[in-house]
Order: sequence, then structure tokens, then C-alpha cells
Amino acid sequence: MVGENELILVSGKPDSWQPRTIVRIDADGNEHPLVLPTQDTACVGEALIVRGARWRYSRCSGNGVQFVSSDAPGSPSFVVTNDPALYPTDWLPFEQDDPGGVLLSMEKDERTMVARVVTPSGIQGTLGRFDRGSTLGGAEGGQAVRLVPDAVALITIETGSSDTVQSSIVLRIMRNGEIATSRLAFHASGWASVAAAIGTNQQLAIVATPFNQSAVLAIMVDPEHPEHPATRPLTTEAVVAPSPGLRLIANGDRFVASWIRSRDGAVQIAEFERRLVLPAVTVADHVAGSGPAISLGHAPDEDSRDVTVFWTEDGGNVMMRGLPDPPTGSLIASTLLRAFSDWAHSRARSAQARP
Repeated sequence: MVGENELILVSGKPDSWQPRTIVRIDADGNEHPLVLPTQDTACVGEALIVRGARWRYSRCSGNGVQFVSSDAPGSPSFVVTNDPALYPTDWLPFEQDDPGGVLLSMEKDERTMVARVVTPSGIQGTLGRFDRGSTLGGAEGGQAVRLVPDAVALITIETGSSDTVQSSIVLRIMRNGEIATSRLAFHASGWASVAAAIGTNQQLAIVATPFNQSAVLAIMVDPEHPEHPATRPLTTEAVVAPSPGLRLIANGDRFVASWIRSRDGAVQIAEFERRLVLPAVTVADHVAGSGPAISLGHAPDEDSRDVTVFWTEDGGNVMMRGLPDPPTGSLIASTLLRAFSDWAHSRARSAQARP
């Protein structure tokens, strides 16, 4: 949702080499598509970020990163790495106000990873090099989060072989050329999806779901002391994985995660912080069709804590529901009000039916 009356959609198949189209839907419902040029690439990663009336999209393409934004919607820019010794593998965009992200590239030894900050203006610098010694796993490459004042957190799923069994969630804090590495969580079936966000109190939240879809876990990390993460289950029910993955946003000092439940296609959210996890609640009862996708964002006002949940169903129809702050409380209140209203109507009908 952009501003008060516009929507921005990214359409296309999930494969990295498939074309993308950015569609702006104005207040009158007219569609304005922008077809983006596509370059063959083994690099994956993309994101659409909306802040009030502004939006930006970036995607790994060819040997670099493609950018397009509301400031220049008709002219996508392309930042080329121009280094034949490096092979771009993963683009991890910052989802804060920072217009760039981290591009992970592999050296020819197929073990050494190079992390560089890239913006629409070009390559800003190298954060560091590390020996991966393993393969990246999961349906999503991971996420990069800008920390204050001068650090970047990289959150990735990694495993010791091409088999996803026993993969771990790895956190790397990169600052001034130094890298602090922490393996936060393991799972026997391997991790399928991961998302991360930073709160106003500078606490880092990570949500993940394993390949066996058995749960959604939240991991809270103090970036200054990553060796003491706090792990909490958000739900122990199966979720749709890995195609729509998980979504996570910071809402003040709290966080809101969203997913789609497998057994009935319900769209759900959960609200949490380090010491408190509110019960998962249902936003929409059933998502029809195959391959649903989900997204999560704030209301158009940049300072708003109201939450909007988007999802697709019936072959691509986009649905949305706005939730006032606090989102969990508003959903519980709505459910209780609906249950009371149904009970009151039932009592009234029973009274009318008595002779």
C-alpha cells in the first residue's frame, strides 16, 4: 500500500531467471505496468519496500543488482559488480530506510564469500570475507539488517552439505572489517524459511520454520551479546512452506510475524517481544487456490503502527486486511464481538420460535 490510494505489486514466477513486472494500481483502479529487463543469473534475492508514499524494488540480476524506485519509476538502474573473480550468489536488501543491501559473492575457490554493500549509486564497500565451508540452504537466501551505528547483521540458513538435514540459522555481525559468527538454532529437518527485523530498542528478531513445517520459532538476539539468544515457539501447527515463506516486521519494540497454516489455509499473525509471545490469531479463515503468497506491512502513514496483511488466492487475486494497533488485541476483540453477536441472534431466534 503506497500513500492513501495506491497499490504496488510485483508479479512473476519465483525462479531467479524469470521476468518481473512492477504494477502500480492508482486510486481509480487503473494498472500501470513496468516490465523489468531480465538477465540470466544464478544469484537470488529481491524485495519490494514501501515507506509511506515512497517505494523501492531491488533484485539480483546477471552479475549485479537491479534497482527501481518511485523517484525514478520508469528507468531501472543496474549496478554491475565488474569483478570476474567473483560470482554473485545472494542479494539481501535492507528493509529499513536504507536504499541498499548486501550482495554476497563467491570467490573461485567456491568457499570464500565476500559481503559488499550495494546501493543504486554503486558498490559502497566490502564488509568482509568469510569461509562459508558449507552451502546455503532454504527457500530464501536470508536477510541483511543494518545495525547502529556502523554494523550489519547477516542472517542465513547454512548446512554442511547439499542435504538440508541439520541446517542451522547463522548470524554474522560485521563491523569495521571484523566478523562475529553465531549459530543460533538447529533443526533435524533443516530450515526452510527465515526472516529478520530490528526493533526500536535495537533488539534483533528472527523467525524461522523448518522443512517439515512443524512450527514457527522466534529467536530474539541482542546484537551486542548474540551468544545468548532467546527462542520461543509462535505456533506448533504446520505452516505453508517454503513457497510463501514467513514475513516479519517491527512494530515499535514488538514484532509481528505472518504465515499461512497448512491444514486449513488460514492466514495468521503472531505478536511477540523478548519476554512475551501473544497467541497466534487468524486474519482470514481460508486461502483458496494453489501457491498462495503472503506479505505484511504498516499502514500508509510512515509513523503508523497499524498493520496491513496482504495475501493471494484464487490464482493471484490480492486480498488485504488492515488491523489497528495492537493487531492481536483487535483481532481477538473482533472474534469475541462476532461470537457474542452470533449468540445474541441465536437467542433472539429461539425466543421468537417459542409458542
